[in-house]
Amino acid sequence: MRTNRFRWPVCFISLSFGVLFAQDAPKEIRKLELVEQQLESEVQKTERLLNATKQNKRKSFNEIALLNKQIRLRSRLLGSINRQIETLEGEIAQIETLVGSIEADIERYAASHDVAVRRAYVYSYDLGPLLWIFCASGFEELFNRLLYYKEIAKFRNNQIHVVSRTKKLLLQKKDRKQRMKAEKEALLNKRIDEKKKLDAAKDDKDKLYRDLKRSEKEYTLQVENYRKELRQIRENIKKLIAESRKTGLTDAENKLSAGFAGNKGKLPWPVAMGESVVSEGFGKTLNAAGNEVINDGIYFTTKPGQKVRSVFAGKVTMISKVPAYGNVVIVQHGKYRTVYANVENVKVQKDQEIEILQEIGTVKNDPFTGDARLYFQIYRDFNPVNPSVWVQNGMPN
Repeated sequence: MRTNRFRWPVCFISLSFGVLFAQDAPKEIRKLELVEQQLESEVQKTERLLNATKQNKRKSFNEIALLNKQIRLRSRLLGSINRQIETLEGEIAQIETLVGSIEADIERYAASHDVAVRRAYVYSYDLGPLLWIFCASGFEELFNRLLYYKEIAKFRNNQIHVVSRTKKLLLQKKDRKQRMKAEKEALLNKRIDEKKKLDAAKDDKDKLYRDLKRSEKEYTLQVENYRKELRQIRENIKKLIAESRKTGLTDAENKLSAGFAGNKGKLPWPVAMGESVVSEGFGKTLNAAGNEVINDGIYFTTKPGQKVRSVFAGKVTMISKVPAYGNVVIVQHGKYRTVYANVENVKVQKDQEIEILQEIGTVKNDPFTGDARLYFQIYRDFNPVNPSVWVQNGMPN
C-alpha cells in the first residue's frame, strides 16, 4: 500500500463567528423606549392641565402656551418613534444578514462533511474499515489507522453538535426578526396616530389664536403690565444684593451658596412635578401670543391651589405684592436667590429661615380664566440663570 497517501483530512465548518455573535441593538431600543415613555408622561400631564383650562369659558394665552407645549412634546415623541423605527430597521437588516450567513455556513458544513466521508473511503482503498485497519503492514501503521478513525468519529460528532447549535441559533434569529417586524408595524401605526394628534393640536392652537386676536388690545395691555412688574422684580433683586454686599456674606451663607451650587440639576420643582409642566421656557423665546420675549425665569402651569415650596433651605428676604403677579417671595441661599411670583396664601414671613420643600404659599389663580401659573426665577448675584438646568430632570423645556 502507498502510505504516502495517508494524511489527515482537513475539513472544518467555517462559521461566521464575527457575524454570529454580533451584538443586537436592545440597549439602544430600550433607551429610546424610556425617552418615549417620559415624553408620553409629559404629554398626558399637559393634556390634563389643558383639559382643565378648556373648562373655563374665557380663553387665555395660557391655553395657547399649553398647546405649544403639547405640540413640542408630540413633535419630540414623533421623533423618538421615528428613531425607534430606524433602529429596528437596522436590526432587522442585521438579522437578515446574520441568518444568510448561518444558512451559508450550514450548507458549507454539509459539503465539507461529504468531502470528509469520501476521503475516508479513498484512504481505505474502498475496503471495509475493519479490513483496512487490519491490513496494515505493521503495528505502527495499525495504531495510526485506529487513531485516524477515532479522530474522524470525534470530528464528525463535534460537527454534528456545531450544526445543532447553529440551527438553534438560526431559529432564534428568525423568531427575533419576526418580533422586530411586529414591533415595527406597531410603531408605524402609533406614528400615524401621533401625527393625527399633533395636527389636531396645531389646529386647536390656530383656532384659539384667532379667537384671542379679537381681544388683542386687552391682552397686549396685560402682557405689558406683566413686563413692567417683571422689571420691578429685577429692581427689587438688585436692591437686595446691593444691601447684602455692604456687609458681605457670613460663613454660614457661603456654606449655603456652596450647597446650593452643589445641587445644580438636583433641586426639586417649586410645585409638584407630577401635576405641573413648564409652559414657557427661559431666555429668548416666543410667548403664547407669538411675540418674542426674553424670560428671566420659567412659567409652571399647574392645578389650581397647588402648593409652592422652597427648592432649597434659605432665608426669606422679601415679600412684595404686585397687581399682575400677586405676592412675590424672594428667598436667599447665600449668593443665590430664588423668586416665586404669583403666590397667594403666603405661609412665610420676612427674615424667616426656611427649609427645603417648606411651603411658601399656593399658586394664585387668574380670576378670569382660572389659570394657575407660577413664575420662578434663580439669580446668581445680579444675573438670572436658567432654572431648567438647576431643577431635577422633568423634561421642563
